Amino acid sequence: MESSASRGIPPRKGPVALALRYYGRELARLRRLTAPAMLLPALGNIGINYIAPLVIAKLVARIAGGSAALTLGAALPYVLGFAGVLLLSEAAWRGGLHCLNRLDALGIERLYVIGMDELFAKDAAFFHDNFAGSLTKRVLSFASRFEEFVDALAFSVVGRFVPLLFGSVVLWFYEPLLVVALLVMIAVTGVCVLPLIRRRQALVGRREEAIARVSGHVSDSLMNMDTVRAFAAEEREAVEHRSRVARSRELTLRSWDYGNLRIDTVVAPMSVLTNALGLLLAVTIAGTGHGVEAVVVAFTYYSSATRIMFEFNWIGRRSKRIARPPGRRVKRRGAARPTVDSFFRMGRLSCSQPPHKVWVMGC
Repeated sequence: MESSASRGIPPRKGPVALALRYYGRELARLRRLTAPAMLLPALGNIGINYIAPLVIAKLVARIAGGSAALTLGAALPYVLGFAGVLLLSEAAWRGGLHCLNRLDALGIERLYVIGMDELFAKDAAFFHDNFAGSLTKRVLSFASRFEEFVDALAFSVVGRFVPLLFGSVVLWFYEPLLVVALLVMIAVTGVCVLPLIRRRQALVGRREEAIARVSGHVSDSLMNMDTVRAFAAEEREAVEHRSRVARSRELTLRSWDYGNLRIDTVVAPMSVLTNALGLLLAVTIAGTGHGVEAVVVAFTYYSSATRIMFEFNWIGRRSKRIARPPGRRVKRRGAARPTVDSFFRMGRLSCSQPPHKVWVMGC
């Protein structure tokens, strides 16, 4: 793959932009699968979350507005319509998942081939300067994360915003103010949580670095177990491992708690406020001729639409995982090849080079 430095792109953004470009090419190449894979689940959500409640609202309005008791024959069209909408929605979901499975499989297959072809094109120095395990993980993750990218796009972006657009159109026919209030509250929530999501992403980055340090230390210790045992350094390695694991646990809890205690404590009140505002507006316009039907529609539509507020953090987490360069190496104090990290740092080995520059096979 192209070097990000040669194209003037910052090191972190270069691989991300390159991976997204490859993913976009696969979506375009498989466009006959991409369109139904993206749209059919969204249509299924529209049927389940918006059209079915609309049928129920019509039925409730008929019951509330009728002077005589509603007979079974009069209610049967609503019941059949409700069941038919749900069945069609489930069929749309099944068809969408069928196409999505094939889109994921064919895209991953193609990306596996592309990743290996790119490795074959590298020179020998590239393989000398990179761990084989790290390269393997990078190639496999480059392909497998295509599935996460496509699923996030289908379920969290298209699957949420297309139904939101449909619901806004329906609400507009009842009262345009319902649409304005809903979209404004969602936008305000997004603006409020965006800085918090970025802060949490920084915490996640530190957490992943700590996990990588644990992984690197375990790998170094196992690769050089003969050396560790020759110098009776098992206890030192165990102490170092416990220290790194404890740091990893601390950073993991910090990132989890930030999402639960900071982000969700902002989103949850905004969601409640939005639903209450929608209900208040619906009650206000109920007397203008729409009656109880407007209340039922507004309540159900607002309840479905405000779920997207909780998706902001999830989308940010998923995009961060997809964009994070896989197999990230931990810098080894200037070394380009693996060392017995913690043991050499103790200075217990006498070689011609400083402890942090002693090679495993070159001492």
